[in-house]
Amino acid sequence: MRTRASLVIVATCALLITGCGKGSADRAPSTSSTSTGTASTAPAAGGNQLRDEQLKAALLTAQEMPSGFTVDTDEHTGAPNDAKGCATLSGIQPSPGTAHSAQIEFTKGQTGTLVSESLLQQDEAQAKATLNQFATAASGCPTFKSGIISYTLSVLAFPKLGDDTLALHMAGTAAGVPVGIDLVEVRRGGVLMLVANAGVRTVDTALTESVARAALSKVDKTLG
Repeated sequence: MRTRASLVIVATCALLITGCGKGSADRAPSTSSTSTGTASTAPAAGGNQLRDEQLKAALLTAQEMPSGFTVDTDEHTGAPNDAKGCATLSGIQPSPGTAHSAQIEFTKGQTGTLVSESLLQQDEAQAKATLNQFATAASGCPTFKSGIISYTLSVLAFPKLGDDTLALHMAGTAAGVPVGIDLVEVRRGGVLMLVANAGVRTVDTALTESVARAALSKVDKTLG
C-alpha cells in the first residue's frame, strides 16, 4: 500500500498532466478527442479517430520504461479538482474543439515514484502559446498550495529536446515527508509532450531526462 505522501503526489501529478479538472486520473493509455483544427504533424486523412489512435500508439509502454515500472492501475480518488493556488498551471488547458490528447502513468513498486507521460496535439501556433504559458508559471506563482501540500515552484536545469523545452520542479512536504515533481514539457511541431516524475523524499532527475528522451524518440518515430 502506498504511503499517504505518495498518494497525495499521485493526485497532484495527475491533475497537472492533461487538464487539471478530473476527480481521478485516467488509467492505462487514455485519449480524448475534441479536435477540429489541423496540426502541423496531423495526417492528411483519416479523421479524429485515426489521430487518437496515433497519439495512443506514440505513448511509451511499460516495456519501454526502465526496469521495475508497470502501468499504474490504481484509482486515485480524492484528487484535487484544480491547482487553485497557481492559476498559470491550472489554466494550461486547450480550448474546447482544438486538441487531441493521450496519457499514461507508470509506478515503481512501493517506492512512491510515479512517472506520467501526456501528449497533446494542437496546431503549431497553439502549441507554442501553451508552452509559453507553462513557462510563466515559475515567475507567476513561485509558491502555491495544491491539496494539503504547499509547493515551491522553480525552473529546472534541463537539456533542450525537440523544438522547445521547458522544465520546472515542484518541491513540497506531505504528511511531514518531502515530496517533489519534475515537470518537463517538450514541443515538437504541434505536439506537446509532458513528462512528470513524482517522488517521495527525492526525485531522480536523471530518470526524468531518460524518460523524456525515450518518449520524444517514440513520438518522432510514430508521428513523424
